[in-house]
Amino acid sequence: MAQSSNTDTFYDLNPECIHRAFESAGLQLEPTIVFLNSLENRVVRVNDLDGERWVGKFYRPGRWTEGALQEEHDFLQEMVDEGLPVVAPVPLSNGATLGSIEGIWFCVFPYHVGRPCDEVDSKMAYQVGALVGRLHSLGQRGRFRHRPSLGPQYWGGVALQTLEKEKVVPESLWPRYQQAVARLLKGVERAFAQAPNLRIHGDLHKGNLLTSSLGLKLVDLDDCGMGPAVQDLWLLVGGRDPEAVELREWMLEGYQTIQPFDRRQLELIEPLRALKFVHYAAWLAKRRNDPAFQRRFSDVDSHAFWRRELEELEQQIRYLSESD
Repeated sequence: MAQSSNTDTFYDLNPECIHRAFESAGLQLEPTIVFLNSLENRVVRVNDLDGERWVGKFYRPGRWTEGALQEEHDFLQEMVDEGLPVVAPVPLSNGATLGSIEGIWFCVFPYHVGRPCDEVDSKMAYQVGALVGRLHSLGQRGRFRHRPSLGPQYWGGVALQTLEKEKVVPESLWPRYQQAVARLLKGVERAFAQAPNLRIHGDLHKGNLLTSSLGLKLVDLDDCGMGPAVQDLWLLVGGRDPEAVELREWMLEGYQTIQPFDRRQLELIEPLRALKFVHYAAWLAKRRNDPAFQRRFSDVDSHAFWRRELEELEQQIRYLSESD
């Protein structure tokens, strides 16, 4: 009988495998395992036999190297040591925070209370800005060696290569899609080259900011990398309307209580929005055979889906051209 690939095991991550992973952290679990809402990785919540709650994160095979994952963990520990509101993975029985089971990298976190941020008002925007300022103050003290440089080449160039390899964009749309991305990259590369890179969260949207009576907490550094500071300051309030602009100003006010911010980086928000279209499209294309994705994005192989993706990308590129 042929053995399942690591990816197949990941898709059908079974309770026996999960229990063995937690045993490597010295934990004996109750039978119930709750899969949390995560499309990129498999994240589970469990109780040990003493009633303590824990979270296991099983990384999607093939996405990150061991070195890249270790840098994520090391960065989290630096944040904990700096007093930032994050949770670092616990050491396993071998002293490392990163383990492997059935070829799948995993780690174990203490459970942290909180719910995803639903709304951002001026007070929260100010608090988040100060928190990101602290994160970036730490982030600029070191560099990643194994994690990506977040910018046009990674979000646009590499994403386009992925789409070409996956051959999911219909042939009738593909030349037009290639031309749109080439035009985008040519138009934004110089602006990004002038912005300094530092270690950033990389994906700081509302779902990765938890709120509770204990305050704010940052979670999920799966997309951390070297990138411009503004990337961590626009996703939370990504609109162009006056309310979003005002909330970003509150974020900047909080940020600048910790360290300076070069306002010229605000000009990168619309290019970042355009690059997000391409990166997101490649992400969907590469994950489309995952049963979890098929349930959520059932039309990802359709001509209509990719026509919409292309039209939205072209509309954003036109907006960029008109606002120059």
